Amino acid sequence: MNRVFHIAGIAWMLASLAVLGCGWPAIVIGGIALLFLLAYKRLPLWMRSAAAAVFFCALVLICAQSGMPDRRQYNGTTQLVHGVVTDLDLSGRSFILRLNQENPAGLKNARLRVYSRTGVEESIGDVVEYSLKLEGFGEISWMAQDLDFTAFGGASRLLGHASTLETRLSLLRSKMAGNLQRMLPKEDGALLSAVLLGRTGTLPDRLRQIYTEAGLSHLLSVSGLHLSVLLSLFGLCLQQSWLPRNSRLCLEIGLAVSFAVMTGLSPSIFRAALMLFLHRLALLLGRDADSLNSLGISVIIILLFNPYSVFSLSLQLSYLATMGISAFAEPMAGAFGERLREEHPRLFSLFSMFCVTLSAQILTVPLVCWQFGQLALLTPVSNLLASLPASLMLALGIVTVVLSLIPMLSSLCRLAALGAGLSARLITWIASLTGFSVPIQNDYVIIWLAGSIGLFLLLWYLGAKWNHFLWAAEWSACTIAAVSCLHLIFWGHPVIICAPQYGDSVLLIHREQAVLIGSPEQEKESERLAALMKGLQVKELSLFLPETTPGEAFLPLADDFPPLQVIPLDTCNGFQGMVFGHMLLEQENDSIRMKINGLELVKTFDMVSVDAHILINGRNEIIAAPEQPVTQNSRYYGCTQLFLPMPKEESNEV
Repeated sequence: MNRVFHIAGIAWMLASLAVLGCGWPAIVIGGIALLFLLAYKRLPLWMRSAAAAVFFCALVLICAQSGMPDRRQYNGTTQLVHGVVTDLDLSGRSFILRLNQENPAGLKNARLRVYSRTGVEESIGDVVEYSLKLEGFGEISWMAQDLDFTAFGGASRLLGHASTLETRLSLLRSKMAGNLQRMLPKEDGALLSAVLLGRTGTLPDRLRQIYTEAGLSHLLSVSGLHLSVLLSLFGLCLQQSWLPRNSRLCLEIGLAVSFAVMTGLSPSIFRAALMLFLHRLALLLGRDADSLNSLGISVIIILLFNPYSVFSLSLQLSYLATMGISAFAEPMAGAFGERLREEHPRLFSLFSMFCVTLSAQILTVPLVCWQFGQLALLTPVSNLLASLPASLMLALGIVTVVLSLIPMLSSLCRLAALGAGLSARLITWIASLTGFSVPIQNDYVIIWLAGSIGLFLLLWYLGAKWNHFLWAAEWSACTIAAVSCLHLIFWGHPVIICAPQYGDSVLLIHREQAVLIGSPEQEKESERLAALMKGLQVKELSLFLPETTPGEAFLPLADDFPPLQVIPLDTCNGFQGMVFGHMLLEQENDSIRMKINGLELVKTFDMVSVDAHILINGRNEIIAAPEQPVTQNSRYYGCTQLFLPMPKEESNEV
């Protein structure tokens, strides 16, 4: 079968990454693709489809960029805006505001995420007027979520209330999430709200860490797995019905679209719904359905709606996992389980499930390491063990969500919620039991991992013999050993400076030791820091606090990492101390100055300017001097990280 749409989808994604991520001119890429098509008319079909996809992708990007209103001029400015609150974070820290004003020009229908340190007082559907400093325009991570700006909440004024389709759907999702959290204990309700409705605001970072270490983090986002369970339930309900086949297919399409809209149309569930729509449409038309072609068409449609969705982690993981399952699961099961199929059919079914989980990980491993900094070593095992309870949790959770909207069925709803909660606890227990991972935060390790996987897949595609695979494994092991030794000799063990985004504290980590400067004012910040230290295998923690005693928000961190020593800076005027043997800390009024290798960093607890090479202000924004280039990493645990080299003569003293 010719998989031209699959090739076109890959080419479209790569072209989008090149233009939007690397800054390559769209007109140049499109022109090269067009010349390629015109100059070489006898190209293979797959090459023609790839070139055509690149050309049309460049054309779409040119049209999109020229048709977008010019909002860059408002970045960093304070504007009086008014709009409709369309969604709330369940944690109460932020909300989405869609502007409905005509002036200033170009801001109408812009979407903002507004943060609040004191808690959100607005409700979904409120029409409010705000004086906000607009920030973050052009940041890829926000544009992938269809957001234009970020801002911190200030003085506001309620103007009225609006009822739109967007606000009604958000209210319905919030109501269902609230019903789940009322019927279940705190962690179980937060987990099911995240799994079923995509509401991750109240999900503890401790649970995120457990699921990441076990390779089960895909359960925490709404994806194709949820849709397949929903359709299985729907199929059971219609099993004894007299509906014709085509009517059932149409109902399944309608159900998939409704579920995708209800869960917020995240890129991963949008992709799954589009694939199901294309599959069922092919069956209705009497055509063969190919999963890889459907995958390619669906990703092209998603990128037509929002080209920046190519940077969405949920779409990337969903796309790579689906492609891995479609490409490798069946050949893998056939190559290694043919004899098992004939002699032990039940064992072969179990082995086929193992092949599905393994093939889903083949292409996603480098991306997971890149985004989460963890390599889960028992992922296929944990996914195999969690497959049955995950299906039960999703099925009973969906039933609970539906019945929670019918008051007369509250008893049945609570019974289904109890089963869903028990299934969730069983999955968490499996995740904690099989959660064995190693931290991977060096980029060269991730590049080596991706290169090794690519090499083995190339050998498999070429039909290489076993001795070639053994030679490739030996070469790969020698390469990573040599590079690691060179990295250790020339770079050593760096000091990692972690600043939680929109937080109040800064964490310094060197090997198994950590120093926390400042006390977290929010429980979420403590949970993130605890998860980060667990991921980096920290054993000891010392505290430098601006006040004598830490606040209650520090308790989740203290439970996991009881501090060895606490130094209250408010009673130590002009304090100086040495940490890690080579890093000097000095107190200066309401700030801490850090010196290492001739580099000066200052952490302030307010928004003042200080003379330093690198400034970490009161909102934990990292500002570097023009002559001091800094590489920042914001991928792990909601923290921005800096890596600073230590002198060669290292010490473990704090």
